[in-house]
Amino acid sequence: MTNSQTLLAVIVLQQAFFGLLWFGMAGLKMARLPALHWGAAALVFALSMGLVLMRDQLTLWISVFGGNLGMLVGFVLVRRGISLFIASPVHDPEQVVVLLLAAGAIAYGVRGGVDFVIVVMAVSLSIAWSMGRATAQTATGLRREFGHAAWGCAVPLAALTVAWAARGAFAPFLPHQIAQSVTTAQAANTAIVMVSLLIGLVLNATLVALVLVRLVRRLQHASHHDMLTGLLNRRGMSARLATEEGRRARFGTGFALLSVDIDHFKRINDCYGHTAGDEVLVGVATAMAAELRGVDTIARMGGEEFCVLLPGADAAGADQTAYRLMQAVALKVYPDIDPGLQVTVSVGVATADDLQESVSALQRRLDTALYEAKASGRNRAVWAPPTQTADL
Repeated sequence: MTNSQTLLAVIVLQQAFFGLLWFGMAGLKMARLPALHWGAAALVFALSMGLVLMRDQLTLWISVFGGNLGMLVGFVLVRRGISLFIASPVHDPEQVVVLLLAAGAIAYGVRGGVDFVIVVMAVSLSIAWSMGRATAQTATGLRREFGHAAWGCAVPLAALTVAWAARGAFAPFLPHQIAQSVTTAQAANTAIVMVSLLIGLVLNATLVALVLVRLVRRLQHASHHDMLTGLLNRRGMSARLATEEGRRARFGTGFALLSVDIDHFKRINDCYGHTAGDEVLVGVATAMAAELRGVDTIARMGGEEFCVLLPGADAAGADQTAYRLMQAVALKVYPDIDPGLQVTVSVGVATADDLQESVSALQRRLDTALYEAKASGRNRAVWAPPTQTADL
């Protein structure tokens, strides 16, 4: 067995392993549809390499035509999985056209013998086309989700595109080095198969990185966001407040803080059920978020309590925002629960004007104001007592 054949056997095992890995990830519902495509692609790659490895025992149509066409199908599945992963159009008609053209060229190269120049050019340039398109989709499709990290995922795909394109382009000029059966005992063939082994490793590692980066991003998002309303949670708001406190200490810019509590929320749960209560929470969150500026932050602190951060807002701005939020919530209707249901909120309002006051002290003043708003009849906004009174 030549060195090339030994490496081909390693590739078969490598791709079989990745195929099982992807199917296992699909079973764990980690990017299920893309993982199924990538698992199928890996198994097709393993089968194709197996056909190439058994070239001496099989007919040319099975080993050369079938093996190379299988390679193309595998890369089509890879690209389709990437498209599904980034929610991009799958371009099936385009892929079918590329496959048919490549299959025709391979068949022409196999007729009555094997013209490896034609076969190598058809396979390599077709794979380069698929990987090039996948690179462009990855770079543009993931930019909004991953930011600059999208380029880190696209660069390996771009490198694969260049490698396949170079092989196809140089095949007519270096037929004895590139356009030969990879099972023959030549140093060039050993190098080509070694590169193929590395390509398989890089390709699957890149796809695994895509899945893991998305998983980490989603875990980070979940740790700072409320699952029901999609707003920031207490941890997320604490991080924003820490940032705003640092800005205030450095530049002296104040901010306002609102504490919002849904009135008689327990009655809603008791009368209409907890599902209706969840709908009210989402409705209130949506109504308030629509009234805020782009720089403002709203979070669900727990239960029926919300917190609104207004950077740079003074007393007048905070007062106007509080009443605007109250009005928006009161006008929200819930036809699926009860057309006559009117939900109101009580609001505590405070401004962070004292540079010496900590955020925790500000929040204590805010709680006092919210309690007063609820005790004095609800559906109203109450200003937090001055710093000195809060300290006493």
